[in-house]
Amino acid sequence: MADDGSISHFETMGFNPLFMDTNAIIAELERDFISKVPAEKITNVFFYGASCSSNERKAVVANALKHVFKQSEVMVDHDMLAAARALCGNKPGFAAILGTGANTCYYDGNYIVENIPALGFILGDEGSGAYIGRMIVREFIYKTLPAELSQKFYQTYQLTKDDIFAAVYSKPLPNRFLAQFATFATRNIEHPYIIAILEKAFDDFFTNHICRYDKHTEFPVGFVGSVAYYHSDILKRVATKYNVTVGTIVKEPISELTQYHVGLLKSSPSI
Repeated sequence: MADDGSISHFETMGFNPLFMDTNAIIAELERDFISKVPAEKITNVFFYGASCSSNERKAVVANALKHVFKQSEVMVDHDMLAAARALCGNKPGFAAILGTGANTCYYDGNYIVENIPALGFILGDEGSGAYIGRMIVREFIYKTLPAELSQKFYQTYQLTKDDIFAAVYSKPLPNRFLAQFATFATRNIEHPYIIAILEKAFDDFFTNHICRYDKHTEFPVGFVGSVAYYHSDILKRVATKYNVTVGTIVKEPISELTQYHVGLLKSSPSI
């Protein structure tokens, strides 16, 4: 936010401390971000990212940000907290991420106080893009997709079983590979077979995540992510089976998160 109150938005690549070290993040920031906004004009940096859950991983990102933004106060935390603050602001509630992966938490209005473990796309991620994509790919390989859907799938992606096996078992980022097929569900959302797949995925999500929180019927559950955003009607319908109230659903949290921090800075300029 500038001194005149105006807000500007810029995009960079994502920074994940599991896959990038401090020097790599510095190089990317100096190459991309600094050309758009001079570092000396930045007074506060709030960074939320995947894998920023331990002090060691947070330090990888924080050290890079402090190197580039030398005059700034720097805060680094997990993307789940970003979702909670964007969705709930300063009120208690549940927040969920349903994008490539899945995660949930109970938020007390300031911090996450309870989190059902997110097990990743191999052991969990129920309801996520990777989970839905895996269901579709499995049905395609087993030849249990209805013929018209199977034909559409092959025409769209031109993938054989060997191609899929190579991408899932031998190449990097198999979760992203699987998650791309969630868009196939979106494009064919009217088909009863796709509806059944999505309902199953969301049933698994509520059963294994939301319903394990003691207060899951007392507060609304807000959602961040493309899967929740594009399939909100089915998501809400499944939620009613579990007496869960669905709150705000946003594709990306950045606008709401920006407003959250603008409010904090106005009330406490030293933050």
